[in-house]
Amino acid sequence: MQSGVVFSGDLEYLNLGELIQLIGANGSSGILRIVSKYVETPGLIYFKEGNPIDAKAAALTGQDALYSLFGWTEGDFEFIKEPVDVKPTIKKSRMEIILEGLRLLDDGNIEVKGPVTVDIDGKNPEKDALPLIKGPMIDYMDVVAEEEYQDGQPIVHEGKHGVWMWVILEGKIKICKETSEGLVPLLKVGAGSFIGSMSSFSTEGYVRSATAVASDRVILGVLDRQRLSHEFSTFSPDMKSILLSLDNRLKQITDMALISKQNMLDKKKGIKDKKPIIKEGSEKQELFSIRRGKAYIVKKMPQGELVLCELIKNDFVGRIPFLNIGHEPDSAAVYGSEDLEMDTIATDYLMQQHSRMSGTMANMIENFSNFIAATTDIALNIEK
Repeated sequence: MQSGVVFSGDLEYLNLGELIQLIGANGSSGILRIVSKYVETPGLIYFKEGNPIDAKAAALTGQDALYSLFGWTEGDFEFIKEPVDVKPTIKKSRMEIILEGLRLLDDGNIEVKGPVTVDIDGKNPEKDALPLIKGPMIDYMDVVAEEEYQDGQPIVHEGKHGVWMWVILEGKIKICKETSEGLVPLLKVGAGSFIGSMSSFSTEGYVRSATAVASDRVILGVLDRQRLSHEFSTFSPDMKSILLSLDNRLKQITDMALISKQNMLDKKKGIKDKKPIIKEGSEKQELFSIRRGKAYIVKKMPQGELVLCELIKNDFVGRIPFLNIGHEPDSAAVYGSEDLEMDTIATDYLMQQHSRMSGTMANMIENFSNFIAATTDIALNIEK
């Protein structure tokens, strides 16, 4: 192992998607080096504060190189933690990258580097298979009890009241929406992911926005809600609003994942004759809180512009310095109503609060932001 290598292993046990989530959860800067006996030169991914910003693989660079590395199914990896001084060429969120990489691999658009050429359809006959989203490393300090569920057993029901929160210790869970035709699974989540909502810390009798069902034998850790609620109460008003606003976005984008193309056209009317406040792909670093009016998070699609979320007073818009949810400014635009008024949020103070959070709270925020990015990706591909 080279000097500076903080962990290494075999791609058979940790694939690229899992590695990106692991490095992201720790907010690490450094270089992930991947070696395969089926490729002459190693693949390199450069991370800054947990986010992939550049990559190299054979003659490819940037995003193309990164996606090609999802096809390296056999080999070894090592992560070297060190300052990274490369020009960022990749701006997508981690979850956008993971889901797109897995989709390209599944569709046969990425060459598999291994001893045998695999037939993609034969390898994955379940065409509606859901990508697995794992959470950060589990902090057992806030686990006060364990519960066990069997395959197919519901854990929480959409529309029911509840305040308990859990972290998945073992197994997988499907997050579903209830429709007239039955449950529609949208996400599959694994070890380290959280079941619950930030709103549980601020209101009694929170109404569940989705149904969670065990996908195999599941062991859940019951979280110390009293301690976490007290920690939440110590946050500044801006931090509380941002965390509750994350909940609002997740609810809306989950609903968006179920809408039809006709519904998309209806929502497009909400931004007619309006100019963007923040353009998609903008380099702006500002973060704002809505004081009055409405803001619309909008994604440009081949069929037109799709409204992902409609935000109101106390919701945020702009760049959160410690999260990338796959929305504005890199991957979506912000439009505003005529009466929109916003206040600037001091991001330095937010960063200070984030650095002092407990491991469980920081992991929860990271995990929920990944849910937003993943569900957005699903919604956009349904619309396509």
